[in-house]
Amino acid sequence: MSEQKDRKNEVFAVPLGDGSYGYGQVLATQWPVFYMTGFDARTTGVDSGIVDRLASFTMVFFGNLFDVLIANGTWPSIGSADPPPGAVFPCYKVVMSGQTYLQSWDKTRCRLADEDEIAIVENRTNRSPASLTVALQAHFGLTAWDDRFNGMKREFVERSAALL
Repeated sequence: MSEQKDRKNEVFAVPLGDGSYGYGQVLATQWPVFYMTGFDARTTGVDSGIVDRLASFTMVFFGNLFDVLIANGTWPSIGSADPPPGAVFPCYKVVMSGQTYLQSWDKTRCRLADEDEIAIVENRTNRSPASLTVALQAHFGLTAWDDRFNGMKREFVERSAALL
């Protein structure tokens, strides 16, 4: 298995298909995925100055994503910065020994889930990086929203994080 580049805190631009760019940041790593956020920030052309202004933007999407679009340059890396306050990490439902548990993103906390929690919490999901592109496009009104990405919305992640 090849070495994975440490991308923690890396800030990148996401082409939105109309000449504008959204922005994201790598918050944490769990081989082979990266926990990333997408910001409520959009510019015409890549603006590397966004790195210094991250705290002025809201983190609107979160997810476990692969880094292929950063690695191949489709999402240009524009710098590195400590994440602004407000990053949230979800919990997931996992099945172990035939029982369903809630497990923290970093896998350090775990407890049995109740039926209501089982109904609303996602399984641990690793998404294509294109998911963030599509979510940002919809956020900025460039495409229709796709319900498959509801689990990436800040309010969904906050709700799951509060359970554990």
